[in-house]
Amino acid sequence: MLKPYRLPRGVYSHESALFLHGLSDENPAKLVLTIPSGWNSSLLKEHDLYTFYYLKDELWKLGQVKVETPYGNIVTAYCKERTIAEMLAKQTR
Repeated sequence: MLKPYRLPRGVYSHESALFLHGLSDENPAKLVLTIPSGWNSSLLKEHDLYTFYYLKDELWKLGQVKVETPYGNIVTAYCKERTIAEMLAKQTR
């Protein structure tokens, strides 16, 4: 998992959040994070390791919770309800 200090505005979402909440037993091949539109980080260039989604700041803030990774780090992810809604929306696209 990505350390919070490397991408402080990144919120684990989609497949990564499912895994962190114990809703999936499959560890995602790529880390999936959502960041506010217009925000930039050097990690954005490492596309083979991460998938990024962008949202307006007011939508990005909704549903964030702190969760513990399998390694004991505390990170920010979207809540279970939002994560499931994101995955359903992704399937209908």
